[in-house]
Amino acid sequence: MISAIVLAAGRSDRMGRPKQLLPWNDTTVIHHICDVLLCSPIGEVIVVLGHQADRVRRALPSSGLRTVALPDAGAPMIVSVQHGIRAASDEARGFMIVLGDQPGITIALVESLVSNFWPGPKQIIIPTHHAKRGHPVVLHARLKDEILAVRETGTLRDVIHAHPDNIRHVEVHDPALLADIDTEEDYARLTGQSPTTPAA
Repeated sequence: MISAIVLAAGRSDRMGRPKQLLPWNDTTVIHHICDVLLCSPIGEVIVVLGHQADRVRRALPSSGLRTVALPDAGAPMIVSVQHGIRAASDEARGFMIVLGDQPGITIALVESLVSNFWPGPKQIIIPTHHAKRGHPVVLHARLKDEILAVRETGTLRDVIHAHPDNIRHVEVHDPALLADIDTEEDYARLTGQSPTTPAA
């Protein structure tokens, strides 16, 4: 079983408004991401909340997932990863780390990463597009203690870089794995419209 850890705790400082709540198709960015995961071969979906946790929680699908909230909404991303992994089921054999501002994620991408995780011995699965690494990434549960030991000044890349021979790169034709939303320009490029945060 693979647990998806959705990182939705960020303050969206560069955007100036919660990226997770931006409109996407007929819903919001975070709702769409969760819908994709819930329709994919993922065993459980855990959403890590932080900044404006109540508003983001209300924007999530009403069932099928769990939420955990950071005690410190301003904590670095590695703390969100660790918080989500601690909340995951003991049955989890892998953790898919999903960005809460990457609405281009698709069921096909998730399925490809899951299928590449199970057949071989590699403990880290990273999607690539034209040799550029993207997200989500999948890490084996054998790396759990190592991930939890990373200090707040570190990142998940510290764990990945420590295992260069244990990485399987999965080439994906969809460039969406490289596209997240940091600025209004990013959002406009992905949607062709200016961002407007819906009322909570």
